[in-house]
Parts: sequence; structure tokens; C-alpha cells
Amino acid sequence: MIKSSSRRQRPAWSVLPASTDRVPPLWQALAVIGLVIVIMMVLAEATRIRHKPLDAESAHLVDINFASEAELDTLPSIGPALAKEIIRSRPYSTAEELEHVKGISKKMAARLLPLVKAGQGRRAADQ
Repeated sequence: MIKSSSRRQRPAWSVLPASTDRVPPLWQALAVIGLVIVIMMVLAEATRIRHKPLDAESAHLVDINFASEAELDTLPSIGPALAKEIIRSRPYSTAEELEHVKGISKKMAARLLPLVKAGQGRRAADQ
């Protein structure tokens, strides 16, 4: 009579050790290296998405020296009244001068700074 083993036989195609076997140090090292590579790739992709090229950023900035009231109204926390006040306070040499506009606090100006620029000269459409 053949005595059956209490251990479960693993398939012949399996290259991984069975759960009851001890995992060899080489497999452990390969698993850790693989995990580190995946984490680095995810972080690199997240950084790439977060940091757009400067040309793309500057193309989407609202120019506070030349923007219309409707364009200024698209900025967060800026309504028609503040847009008119921004237009009335022109010209600006830097975008940081927004904090001197009546109705714009320093905190609001800090939130707007990444979204605006103070262009110099005249736009091609204005010439």
C-alpha cells in the first residue's frame, strides 16, 4: 500500500516555493528590488505629471496687465468688481503687486500668484 503524503503537491510548472517551504534569500532580494523599482516608477510619473514644462505654464497664465474683465473673472475668488479694480490699478511691474489692490488680501494674492503674470510691453493683438 502506498502511503499518501500529508503535504500538498505543487504543480510541476510552479517555480515559486510552496507556502510551507522556506523562501530562499534570492527570491526575497528579487521581490524587494522589484518593489523598489515599482515605487520609483510611480513616484517619477507623479513628479512628471505635477511639474509641467515652463512654456506650458506661462502659456496658461493670465496676464494682469492685459487681461480683459472676463479673463480676470475666471481666476478663483475674483468676481466682476475685483476684476474692475485690478484693471483700474494697472500697470503692474510684478504679479506680487496684486496684494496692493483694494479688496485683495495677502492670502488671496498668494493663491493667485501661480495663476497670473505681469507682462511687459504690448500684446500682438493690441498693436
